[in-house]
Amino acid sequence: MGRICMRHAVLYQDIEVVAINDSMLKVDDMVTKFRSIPVHGNFKRDVRAGKDGKLYINNKPIHVFSKVKSEDINWGSVGADHAIESSGSFTTRAKAAAHLMGGAKKVIITAISNVPMFVCSVNIDAYKPEYTVISSASSTINCIAPIVKVVHDKFGIEEVFMSSIRAADVTDNKSVANNIIPTYTEAAEVVRMIVLSLDDKFTDLEFRIPVVNASVIDLVVKLKRTTTYHAITAAMKEAEEGPLKGVLSVSDNVLASTNLLERTESAVYYPELQFTVLDRSFKLVAYYANDWAYLKRVCDLLAYVAKKDAER
Repeated sequence: MGRICMRHAVLYQDIEVVAINDSMLKVDDMVTKFRSIPVHGNFKRDVRAGKDGKLYINNKPIHVFSKVKSEDINWGSVGADHAIESSGSFTTRAKAAAHLMGGAKKVIITAISNVPMFVCSVNIDAYKPEYTVISSASSTINCIAPIVKVVHDKFGIEEVFMSSIRAADVTDNKSVANNIIPTYTEAAEVVRMIVLSLDDKFTDLEFRIPVVNASVIDLVVKLKRTTTYHAITAAMKEAEEGPLKGVLSVSDNVLASTNLLERTESAVYYPELQFTVLDRSFKLVAYYANDWAYLKRVCDLLAYVAKKDAER
């Protein structure tokens, strides 16, 4: 996850990457791994290890720390104001806050957490500069929340049942090459925290499937008032060109998971698979490109946070 986040960050106009911490890799190994990421291919810019022990990307030096404990990383010595905690090991406030001890002023956790969680263009306006540790939730939440917000704001949601069909990864601890793996997900609980007016009638289930990347959410929603699937699609297209531009897109093409590998939208809504189930009940389907799209949103969140902090 860290390498993908770095790819987005070093190309992001409003972000300057000044340091990275990895307790296991040497700089030469970082160069090799950064240049080529499975599924996402080769990085087409200059990457090299400097004789000074720094990592150089596009000729810009990035200081390399090799600390096991977050509190030992001296972020302040290199002027790093914001730290992205993407290791997957420090996902609670107590653990992630250790970065503050090294001089970071703000920490963004790239996982569901017990800190305030924000999804770009959904609840980001609730961010307050006094927060020191926040979360960008998860890739699944970043796909679900925009879809649910559009439908709930326009038509009102009475009930939701969601199935997440997600690309498996090594953390599933099972043979992922030949299995469909049912698993627990916190999606319903977290979405209710982000879309605050959503009622409690939200249930979910997740399946991990053996594809290299890209996932699907399958929602069956019962609305509070009668509408049509054409009206739902129109609402999605309106949001795509308005408040959710860059976060939500509506696809007019036939989609397969490999079409999504480089898409940076959090949710790619697929109206061809939308249909009426019963009166006021609709099936809605959206794709998302897992960490690739999600970590672009993390950079968006970081840029927004930095701007709001500077205005304080």
